[in-house]
Amino acid sequence: MFRSLGLMAGTGRSIAAAAAGAGLDECQTADLLGPAQRVHLLRDTEHGRPTWHDLVHELARERVLGEESETERLTALDRILDHYPQRSARSPRGLRNVPVPGR
Repeated sequence: MFRSLGLMAGTGRSIAAAAAGAGLDECQTADLLGPAQRVHLLRDTEHGRPTWHDLVHELARERVLGEESETERLTALDRILDHYPQRSARSPRGLRNVPVPGR
């Protein structure tokens, strides 16, 4: 779980996106992130989106690059990227109100 936090740039993402990267469900992911939140490695924003310090991200990135194969990393990254349009399609607003450049 921890290593998957280093797959993408940035120091925060939703529980759902973190779950997608780790290949877990959201409840499992929340349970796994809980101890890191209790020791202040992660913190919640007002929208329930965990964030972490740049150094935590850098360690996760080093670990994922050193301990996961390229195939495993790409598969996890695909899960994260697939998560966003799927989640948006399920939301009440969906992508209806997002401006499309050139239209």
